[in-house]
Amino acid sequence: MAKLFYQEKIQISKEMLNENGNLTNHAILHLFQDVAGVHAAQLKIDYIELNKRNLMWVVVRNRHQVFQSPKCGETVLVSTWPHPNKRLDFDREYRIESLHGDIYIQGDSKWCILDKIQKRMVMVKDLLPVDSEYVEIHNFSTPLVQINVKGTLNEKTWTFQVNKNQIDQNNHLNNTEYASMIDQCLKDLNVQASLFEINFVKETKLNQILEFKYYEDNENLYFEGYVEGNLHVKVKVICQ
Repeated sequence: MAKLFYQEKIQISKEMLNENGNLTNHAILHLFQDVAGVHAAQLKIDYIELNKRNLMWVVVRNRHQVFQSPKCGETVLVSTWPHPNKRLDFDREYRIESLHGDIYIQGDSKWCILDKIQKRMVMVKDLLPVDSEYVEIHNFSTPLVQINVKGTLNEKTWTFQVNKNQIDQNNHLNNTEYASMIDQCLKDLNVQASLFEINFVKETKLNQILEFKYYEDNENLYFEGYVEGNLHVKVKVICQ
């Protein structure tokens, strides 16, 4: 019985790191997205296969915890594995490890299936192979729930306009690009994330302008991204 597990060796490049030599949150989510995409293709549940059924994957939440950042030029192991689907959602785990098995970064995500015609979430039971063995490891002891934004609202804000290079195959802002925007906010605030959590609320389109505001709650930062007054994304950051 084959395990539902995928692992790939990837070399860390300079472009993945910030000015402090640490992996950016954008790079982390991009690595997770890439291995999940390859694994989905192997399982024949990727964009191409689902599109034949007028279905598409939608990621609704991501979370990752950074223990240590790999170095530029280092080859790491990036792994991913799904859990059995619930009624409407699918959970997937990730890890970035050294070649010796030291865990650098661990993460998880929650996905749903969207019917592209009806524009709503649907329950699909026949996606993951029934004759496969699931990896039972959970990276976190707490469930990946919605972010409850709290704390003191600050006056500082940021604005970002979506360009064509940030648009994915579903014709909206690629989810990793929200993290790129938050990376810029964290750089301006001179802080580094030890835990990064993001909720995708509403899709963002080409040329739309995202305005981010942030809240401080002790060592926690909360960000909200709006387009014309409508909430599109929420982020929680625990600082190092």
